[in-house]
Amino acid sequence: MSRAPFAHVALFTGAGMGHLTPFLRLVTLLLHHNCQVTLITPLPTVSKAETELLSKFFSSFPRVNQLKFHLLPLDANATSKPSNDPFFLQVASICNSCNLLPLLLASLSPPFSAFVIDITLISPLLPIATPLASFPTC
Repeated sequence: MSRAPFAHVALFTGAGMGHLTPFLRLVTLLLHHNCQVTLITPLPTVSKAETELLSKFFSSFPRVNQLKFHLLPLDANATSKPSNDPFFLQVASICNSCNLLPLLLASLSPPFSAFVIDITLISPLLPIATPLASFPTC
């Protein structure tokens, strides 16, 4: 007999394998503690390695809900780009796409009871996530 999930945790990882891998480990730990888990994945990914890891992960853990966050393209005519580094460009794309996040988060069912955000995304995501949350922030 299966128990009802303890909580619904939404996680939003940043770019790069060094950010993705610890988040996937946290997801498996939350599953082990009977949490419902939604992993928000920014798309497209930075690398083929990330794409392959996510594909294998979701195949291995079908209980995890993948919420695909399709990023807006960066303005090619923008005068200030953070860098030509794909990692920094991905973070800039996520920041540029944050206005799409409230609708995506509102679509979660049941609503999330905790939201884990990658440290690299705290600045653009905290003001968006806080009003949607039904839990106190730290």
